[in-house]
Amino acid sequence: MKPQVIICSTELPKALEQYRESVIKWSETNNYELLEVGPPNYLYDFKHITSAFDLLRIELLAERPYRLWVDWDVELYPSFDPKPCTMTALDYILWNHNDTHWFRSVLDEYNSYSRRNPSYTNERYRMYKVMKRCGLDRLNSFNSNTYKHFYYSTSNKKL
Repeated sequence: MKPQVIICSTELPKALEQYRESVIKWSETNNYELLEVGPPNYLYDFKHITSAFDLLRIELLAERPYRLWVDWDVELYPSFDPKPCTMTALDYILWNHNDTHWFRSVLDEYNSYSRRNPSYTNERYRMYKVMKRCGLDRLNSFNSNTYKHFYYSTSNKKL
């Protein structure tokens, strides 16, 4: 099974096109299949677009192993290598390696939490709360010198 890189296939602001291109180039160079996904069908069920994509990324990583989710505002450098890690760089790069179980448990807990707490209005932090409950703190991080996040990079603070 060939590993996959998942990116969102939406129209991007011009300042972010190079980020998307870096992910496409990285996937070609490293023999990863590129899987472009559009917004989920349930996008408008959420108040915040990021909440819908939080759920989408967990669903896709729970489906099959060796998937790497990269947000549209992340630039991958040629030296990026997900393999030594178990999973994460906060939530904008997620790698499931050969373990979909953790992502399935997050998805199950998310659905269960949503049923138990229908009045919880802070949906932007619901997925993070569930991921913490499922053991987010046990996950490894990527070497931060191998990628750049558009919004968290000091070189972009002036934009």
